Amino acid sequence: IARRNLAIALPEISDEREIRRIIHEACRSLFVTGLEMVKFRRVFERADAMDFIARHVPGFREKVESMRRLLAETGGFITVLPHLGNWEILLHVADLAGIPNVIVVRPLDNPWLERLLYSYRSDSQQEFVPKHNVLYTLKNALRRGKCVAMLGDQRAGRRGVMAPFFGRPASTHRTPAMLAHQFGRPIVVLAACRTRTGFEALLSEPIRPRPDAPEEEEVLRLTTEVNEKMAEFIRR
Repeated sequence: IARRNLAIALPEISDEREIRRIIHEACRSLFVTGLEMVKFRRVFERADAMDFIARHVPGFREKVESMRRLLAETGGFITVLPHLGNWEILLHVADLAGIPNVIVVRPLDNPWLERLLYSYRSDSQQEFVPKHNVLYTLKNALRRGKCVAMLGDQRAGRRGVMAPFFGRPASTHRTPAMLAHQFGRPIVVLAACRTRTGFEALLSEPIRPRPDAPEEEEVLRLTTEVNEKMAEFIRR
């Protein structure tokens, strides 16, 4: 699966050793994400947590301020997080930044891991809702001036919208784009990717809906732009 995806995303890479290295690092990254969930609990409890993070994430304060301004301007926006880097630490960063979120999650199949993940997530002040039948809750969150956050997924089945992803049509969840169009709220794509000295915060410009456009047309356009931004982050 990793080889097939890599051939689609980065077809220019043909060296076998480089292919094996990237696949190895992708698997390692997922494992490290779990370890960081434990390690960084202490970081977010520090009185100087914002200063500490700013020393390890270039441009951190500027990006936090841009999201605060967007919240003040819109009364709540929609964030899409790709499965890239460490997406779990971003909910704690949102706590520090004072950005309230309702976050869509899928309960894990392994009950031990689910309890561990719930314990970690419950340290934050964010709201978590299971992914099934969640639309009313998300609409209510936007009405209450909160943001909505969800992981980007290109395996939505028959309910998804077929939007290009790395040049190929992929069934992508339509919820972010549908909420954006119905409520006139922008979408941002956000990722926290590791570097040799810390993390790099990748933040897109707001992807703004066109309220007067037909909904299906706009859902496809917005979803396509989200997929393009995620692909850009992945290639980077």
